[in-house]
Amino acid sequence: MPCGATLEVTAIAQREGDVEVSDHADLEIRVLPILPRERTDEIVRAHLVERGWEQAPDGSMTKQIGDVVATLPSGSSTIRITLSDEKSVSVKTQVKSRVAIGDAAAAAEVDVKAQEKAERELADASDEARRELEEAIANTLLGVWRELRAELDEVVNETTRQALEERASQIGSIESIEEGRDKDRGYELTITVRT
Repeated sequence: MPCGATLEVTAIAQREGDVEVSDHADLEIRVLPILPRERTDEIVRAHLVERGWEQAPDGSMTKQIGDVVATLPSGSSTIRITLSDEKSVSVKTQVKSRVAIGDAAAAAEVDVKAQEKAERELADASDEARRELEEAIANTLLGVWRELRAELDEVVNETTRQALEERASQIGSIESIEEGRDKDRGYELTITVRT
């Protein structure tokens, strides 16, 4: 064999991984303290059931909105919306190098370089996939948050109305109830009570 003869060595490495991302947002249910808290919570939860929420034996409530899960723990006034997603990432790298014929150490070094390159590329691909998932999850959560906020505003108005009616009936007999919405002032309720 001629002295200094070389051989081109190609090393191929493949790596796979999964990227998982989970995020959440919280919404607070705030109702004026017209009735005792326990009674107000009872009214809120009844209105949520009317809107498709499911009550668990432990008193917590959940609602599935697309892929997002909304949860209201028992005894709490904070709803947590949660979304998780995952993505598989795969990379394949190739490293070529000329090594002396019979130089096993040099050939092994080419293989190590291919493995290292695959690890770096997998890390980069995983980071990119994580950023994409985080952005998609954030956008989805924001949309669901807005939808749920509108639903909760209605629940709070209905709960406030029912609480005011109950409180008014404790004071005397209700003669009339006028309800309205004004774009500048919002929800308006007038209850006339005879004592």
